[in-house]
Amino acid sequence: MSVKIIAVSHGRFSEGLVDSVQMLAGEQKDLVYYGLFPEETVDDLREKLRAELEATPEDMEVLFLSDVFHGSPFNTIVDLMRDFKFYHLTGINLSLAVVAMMDRYMDMGAEEICRHLMDEGAGTIMYVNDMFHADDAEEEDEEEEE
Repeated sequence: MSVKIIAVSHGRFSEGLVDSVQMLAGEQKDLVYYGLFPEETVDDLREKLRAELEATPEDMEVLFLSDVFHGSPFNTIVDLMRDFKFYHLTGINLSLAVVAMMDRYMDMGAEEICRHLMDEGAGTIMYVNDMFHADDAEEEDEEEEE
């Protein structure tokens, strides 16, 4: 079964996410984005997302990727869960979005992709200073052994 991925965010984040994913993983089929802008209402966004869902073939799974837990885009997607069956993962970042594209190539279904992204999530954020301190400590240990 194929999976359509719909990125939804505040402003242009979802557009940038999709552009960056395609830069890293190549042109993607069934990957679209929607943003909520100050001049729009959540009802405007809801209608766009509803139309996207209604235009999606019945044999295709849908996975929403949203930016912020409990933000307006998140809440709008949750509201649509009453009328449509789909999967929704929030707190998305570029690393996880690329993993989602790769998972589609592995013929994973939407739920399997969500579970895999949850497992991968903690590894996508790192405190770089600690990495350098760890390298410094290793070098000091090596010098002391000599």
